[in-house]
Amino acid sequence: MLGLLGEILIGFLILVLIIVGSLFDIPLGPRNYIVRRRYLFGLVRRPRRVAYLSMNVGGAIIPVCLALFMLPSVAWEKASIATGLVAVIAFFFSGHVIRRGIVIQRFFPSFGVAIIALMFDKQAAFQLAFIAGSFGVLLGADLIRIPWLWLFHRNQPFVIGGAGVRDAILLIPVFAILITLLGDLILW
Repeated sequence: MLGLLGEILIGFLILVLIIVGSLFDIPLGPRNYIVRRRYLFGLVRRPRRVAYLSMNVGGAIIPVCLALFMLPSVAWEKASIATGLVAVIAFFFSGHVIRRGIVIQRFFPSFGVAIIALMFDKQAAFQLAFIAGSFGVLLGADLIRIPWLWLFHRNQPFVIGGAGVRDAILLIPVFAILITLLGDLILW
């Protein structure tokens, strides 16, 4: 309906929103603030207030909103089972590193997401890969670890999607879509 140019413009707008949104965090937990230094593209140095529990706009909120937008195009049962499997994969490939937060290896979970998406729904594999990748990483890597972080690392800030554009909630589904495209071309 929009044509190719309209779809390219919408994709570019979403990319710009993710890049700009990665600069902002929305506090979710108690408002005990600490101040840390942040570099904006490596040039500008400014102090920043960070809540102990917050969610990054570009690294978590926008990818989850995109996944929610795609959710009606996939069967609910397939999406929930695929998300559960991806959450297990994300849990085992992620871990907490002090002063860095939750880190996850991005390449192997992307292959797992792509294989799961192709196995469950070949027609809507791209949408399923993005939905299962976003929600699965959010559940398996970040949300499952919040109680443990609250118990043992109370003085450190915890930002869901805190790496912004480089966060696994965004990158693993994008890599999974590319691998799914490659697998679809090879299997076709």
